[in-house]
Amino acid sequence: MRFLTFLVALAILPPPAAQAAAPERGVAISDPLALRELDVRDHLIPGITSTGFGLGRMLDAKTPLRPQMSNEELFALPSMWSVRKALDSEFDRYVTSHKANLPNETIGIGDSFDLQLFDRALLYSPQTRFVLAGIVNRMDRAYLAPSSCGEIRLIYRLTRTWPVVTGDAVVWPRLPATLNIVLKARGDHAVDADGTSITCAEIARRWLAAADSTLSGVELAAKLLSKDGPLDSIKPENIDRIETNLQIAHAPKSPVRDFRTDYLLKVFRYNAPTQTFEEAPLENQIDRDRILADEGLKREFRAWLLDPAHLGEFDRGTVLIPEKFLATGAIASTPAAANQSRQEGSATYSLPHSTHSKGHFNNSLGPAILPTRASKAGLAATKT
Repeated sequence: MRFLTFLVALAILPPPAAQAAAPERGVAISDPLALRELDVRDHLIPGITSTGFGLGRMLDAKTPLRPQMSNEELFALPSMWSVRKALDSEFDRYVTSHKANLPNETIGIGDSFDLQLFDRALLYSPQTRFVLAGIVNRMDRAYLAPSSCGEIRLIYRLTRTWPVVTGDAVVWPRLPATLNIVLKARGDHAVDADGTSITCAEIARRWLAAADSTLSGVELAAKLLSKDGPLDSIKPENIDRIETNLQIAHAPKSPVRDFRTDYLLKVFRYNAPTQTFEEAPLENQIDRDRILADEGLKREFRAWLLDPAHLGEFDRGTVLIPEKFLATGAIASTPAAANQSRQEGSATYSLPHSTHSKGHFNNSLGPAILPTRASKAGLAATKT
């Protein structure tokens, strides 16, 4: 099992050059001014009827003209109540685990603590909001659901809504949390400009055409939203799930430990009949402790894993582990360098742990998330 985990670690960590590589053509929209227009729709663009992709517009159909929804308003939505409840439970579990495993290290909000916890109040504050920071084309994931042509991801970064003066600059500070809306690239009733059903090939052509454009800012946003643009068919009804990734805590370098940050990963699938987001398993993130504690489940997982058909899927990068083996939360730790002078050099890595695991603070290669080649292709584009 340790050898398998080592192989997984090698697979998930590309060489430094690969980590720095730019996204491939047609993969992402990252122009800041175009993203702002898509987020808040400041300009009236002739021929464009779309209200854009502000989080308020996407998640609250009753108020489609309110893009700049504060986080206080966001988590007050009935559809988001279960999300807040689950995040609160994860915070409480994390603190309890730390106190049980490292009772001599303090944990709390502020510089005076050994492990500095993210201020949860900022997540639900009227003075923060999630700002559209990127759009990623994941049509490579069409092998999971061919009829939807893969996925499109809207990536939102948590940001304070009041500016801060830093030297001669005025900035809106970003906070270490993201929320991704994952949508079907093709909705159930998507049609093109002449009313015919749109094909996956046509959606891909639109993305490639947009990538070849030299436009920027509002002009690029107009092209993306046009009837022949890649975002024309992206609607709130395409939503499949949301994913959250927040820096739950960080530990400054000290005589007893290296600098490290822990990120909490969660997924919430959209339930259309109830119009709510429900806690869901993380794709291919095994719940190691639960499997090891249940002899029957452990035997079943071993048989599934060693099935030649599934080993072949793993080799092709298309493996999809059944949900009964998966965790609904994970803690992913950043690299911890041996000393300050080597922060950008060699490092040890900790793969994500189930949030129910007792090993949050164990820097071994531990419980592994099994990657796919398709998922690795999107890491650079979605990392914040």
